[in-house]
Amino acid sequence: MFATEPAVPRARTKIVATLGPASSSPEMLAELVTAGADVFRINMAHGVRDEHEALVRRIRRTSESLGVPIAILVDLAGPKIRLRELPGGQLQCELGQKLRIVRGRESKRPDELTTNYAPLVDELHEGNRVMLADAAVGLIVESCGPGYVECRVTQALRS
Repeated sequence: MFATEPAVPRARTKIVATLGPASSSPEMLAELVTAGADVFRINMAHGVRDEHEALVRRIRRTSESLGVPIAILVDLAGPKIRLRELPGGQLQCELGQKLRIVRGRESKRPDELTTNYAPLVDELHEGNRVMLADAAVGLIVESCGPGYVECRVTQALRS
């Protein structure tokens, strides 16, 4: 048996609006729906659970009051490996420069980086790429040793 076509044709594409502080009031949600948005994206990397739950309730109320189905897309943040305090507070990376990622909480040398994820130095292997600063800096692992990996900068922003 074949399914019949719905009485109201449905769009095959969706307009996704990412919500943030400037776009999550009930009035703005209604404006976005009126303008054509039919999916609201919530980025879980920002905010806390209570805020997210309140936003979902606000979206559901908007959907009910306007009589329009609104989908919610939840963007789950993956785990982030962060650098710990940099020697001298900052590090200028130059192409070809050698850096070490070491196990520990503090750098002992200006070319050493530590992270909030101790097993990183055990999980990296020669030839692996490592991206820093939201992919502004790229490294390639050249060698591994006990408690460290040595990397070379292959990509860096020019200042």
